Order: sequence, then structure tokens, then C-alpha cells
Amino acid sequence: MNQLNVEIQDMVRGHGHWKQQLRLAVARMPEAISVELVRREDTGPMGKWLAEVGQDPARSHGPHFDKVRLLHRDFLIEAAKIAQLARTGDVEDALEGFEEGSAMQRSSDALLAEMTKWWLYTIRPSSARKSAAIRPGAPTKPRD
Repeated sequence: MNQLNVEIQDMVRGHGHWKQQLRLAVARMPEAISVELVRREDTGPMGKWLAEVGQDPARSHGPHFDKVRLLHRDFLIEAAKIAQLARTGDVEDALEGFEEGSAMQRSSDALLAEMTKWWLYTIRPSSARKSAAIRPGAPTKPRD
């Protein structure tokens, strides 16, 4: 297993932990939440890691890095909306933002799905490229 593979796994676990921490903050001390810090891409563990990976062409090559970076940004925008609701005293609505089907949860799911694709790509990049190139209904062998 290569180092990038391990890092991606760590970031997936860390993402879940970060969401739990935000949920606890919303429920227990919404007045202490900094909406700006939640929104910023460079303050949390994944954002810092993505910035580091982006500086290393060996780790940021392939089809997934840019998608993950954009999905992470989108997720933080949704998380900041929840933080803003909590800060303005609408804790009940803010907590609903963590429920299945909410905008933040959909954004989180999309981010984790792309992280999983990236993880699989790091395990077997050639087979990941082949499977991405094969579309349902497309011929698998060249025609004569």
C-alpha cells in the first residue's frame, strides 16, 4: 500500500470525525462556532492535507484530486450554512442539516464517494482507468 493510499484513508476517517465535532458544537455550544473558520478550505485537516498534496505532482496526478478539492469546498460551504444557523440561534434547523438527505449530507456523500474512487485509483491505477473507459453498452473489443 502506498503512502497516498494511507493518507486518503486517514482523511476519510478524519472527515467523519470533523462532522461529529461540528455536530457536537452545534448542539452544545453554537455561540462558540466560527462560521468563517468552518467555511475556510485551509483550516481543517482535510483542507491542509489537500493543499499539501496539491504541491506534490506525484500525489495530485490522476483524475481525482481536483474533483476532491472542489467537492471539499462545496461541503464546507454547506457546513458553514449550518454553522450560521447555529450561530443565529436556530439550533434545531442547524441539527437537521446533519440528517440524511440534507444538502450537507449529500455534499459529504459526494466527497466521500470521490475519495473512495481516488483510493481505489491509488491501489490499481491501470484497472481504474480501464473500468472508467468502459461504458455500459460500449463495445469491449475493437470492431473489424
